[in-house]
Amino acid sequence: MNLNEERKEGSISLHEAPRIPSHEEKSALYEQCESELRAILHGVTDTMTILSTIVAVLHHRMPHYFWTGYYRDVDGMLRVGPYQGTPACLAIPYERGVCGAAWRKGEAVVVEDVHAFPGHIACDSRSESEIVVPWFLQGTMIGVLDVDSTLLAAFDDIDRSALQRLASLWWKGNVRNDKLYLSLIGDAAAQRYW
Repeated sequence: MNLNEERKEGSISLHEAPRIPSHEEKSALYEQCESELRAILHGVTDTMTILSTIVAVLHHRMPHYFWTGYYRDVDGMLRVGPYQGTPACLAIPYERGVCGAAWRKGEAVVVEDVHAFPGHIACDSRSESEIVVPWFLQGTMIGVLDVDSTLLAAFDDIDRSALQRLASLWWKGNVRNDKLYLSLIGDAAAQRYW
């Protein structure tokens, strides 16, 4: 069963009020996301399609998500895209914000209250909490997955573990011939369009 079929059954709503799911529900939702992504992306080789689909499934499945997207390492900054949610900051210096902190540390950063985080960048003032998970390709960090919530303390170790697992899964797909993938691994013959 895919996301559209479940919408028809009423088990998910794009207009559901934001809420933090219980630990059990959150774990089950992430398992459903992972299963759905494996099915949808089976055999898909286009990296931007993969990234966009991951963002879409997570954003519409998780009731505590407000903004969901990637910031990619492009030209010495973290540049947005793909994403779902309100208009985003287009570029973030490595030294700033939660995304920059995750980039500098090379590890996930969970912030319960973004307004108390030194150097937080308020792309949307409704954001209250945030999680940022670095994405690696062959040991090299290539970007971060950023998720915001309008609820305080919306993210925890369940979110961190699930998003880190997803980060490792998508490269195990069949993206080896994609120009974007080749550009990320530094293939001189590939045209970089990331």
